[in-house]
Amino acid sequence: MAADVTIPRLGWAMEEGVFAGWLKEPGAVVAPGEPLFMLEGEKATQEVEAVDGGVLHLAPDAPSPGETVLVGRVIAALCTPGEAPTWKTAVPPGRQPQAGGASRESGTSAPSAASTAASAAIRASRQLNHPDAIPLAASPSVRRLARQCGVDLSRVVPHLPGGRLSVADVTAAVEDRGGQAAFVDAEPDDVVRSSPRARRAARSRGIDIAAVRGTGAAGRVRERDVLAASARAGAVTPAVAHQPISQMRRTIARQMVRSRQETVPVTLTAWADATAILAARATGKSADAAEAPTLNDILLVILARTLRSHPLLTARWTETHLVLPGPRIDIGLAVDTAGGLVVPVVRDVAAVSLADVARQTRALIERARAGRLSAVDMQGGVFTLTTLGSYGLEFFTPVINHPEAAILGVGAIRMQPVPAADGDGVTFQRQLPLSLTFDHRIVDGAPAARFLGDLVTAIAAYGPNPGDQSRAESGERRR
Repeated sequence: MAADVTIPRLGWAMEEGVFAGWLKEPGAVVAPGEPLFMLEGEKATQEVEAVDGGVLHLAPDAPSPGETVLVGRVIAALCTPGEAPTWKTAVPPGRQPQAGGASRESGTSAPSAASTAASAAIRASRQLNHPDAIPLAASPSVRRLARQCGVDLSRVVPHLPGGRLSVADVTAAVEDRGGQAAFVDAEPDDVVRSSPRARRAARSRGIDIAAVRGTGAAGRVRERDVLAASARAGAVTPAVAHQPISQMRRTIARQMVRSRQETVPVTLTAWADATAILAARATGKSADAAEAPTLNDILLVILARTLRSHPLLTARWTETHLVLPGPRIDIGLAVDTAGGLVVPVVRDVAAVSLADVARQTRALIERARAGRLSAVDMQGGVFTLTTLGSYGLEFFTPVINHPEAAILGVGAIRMQPVPAADGDGVTFQRQLPLSLTFDHRIVDGAPAARFLGDLVTAIAAYGPNPGDQSRAESGERRR
């Protein structure tokens, strides 16, 4: 019996994804657990494995790479050898089944009798169910012929690849009603006669072409009429560019909106003495620059140690109770990628060495910027660290990574005046700006301020713990 291949839900809030391509050819024998196709969702592109085994047959409406697909959509079937799949939907016109059950567009061969029958059925369904459907893509010559023949393009089914209407489609529509063409000698009175170049110029300049006086034959509006009208208006608006919204951007937007709607964010700021962490960073670089922990790695370790004493900062809100994590502290690290912001999670930060944390972050950042993070890589965090220091910013208001309780923003280190140790005058010190945003439903201002104060103290007094030091010395001996 054939087993359907459907679009899975990769994340708890995922409703749709972007199909990234097949990993198996139509007609291939697929074993359970083998990678079958690639799907982008929840900020990551993942391999989707086959749940069942069999011969791969693509659905007639199988998605193309880059196409947005809804969760649960059937895109293929896995059949036993010799078995033919049955599809619940008709084969779209312009697609012919290939070997292995796949269907692909055929723009060169004439449609078969079956294809013609399917087209007629879909055309009838479109007329019954979508009487006000928007006309599909068609060239000016096709639209002109349709007007002359009295054909409503919204009721015509395309046969060209990509759903574009052709002259043959209009002719077929005329034949479907008995070959009676209602030829029209002139365009309707409410249609503005204009050239394609005039319409393009009007769109790019925000000009209502109906308000432009045409100087062409029979009052036809030409491009120079639009340019003259634009000059009279006193401003020329440049053409507007449109950029499609990626699936990752949609996911980020949903997360930001949900965070804003379901939390009560408050931000506290403080300066921390960066002398100790800068010294630790310099020591690491002098020992092994390639493997040296970054300031973010050091801050992750300090955060984990401090969070142990402030569990409310790692809690999650439910309507009846707070969910507190166990002794393991996993912290998210915001990473800027070409596709958008992602937050991979560094595991068990409080229990591992600084070198282990550095190895984790390097691997996660590399996978993030290569687009190879999995959904698991971004799950389970109890707190998030984000930094904009490389852009020269100091304090800012980071957005809580829902459903976490808090996030720490780190700015650029500045030389700041501070009171001298003897209380006489001031001295200058490298200071790290910190911005703590927390959910006021979970944490009040005083506990959040105590946490931030303890964090400032821990940063100023930072030093590697004995475990880190012993690991470092054993590594030196091995060298």
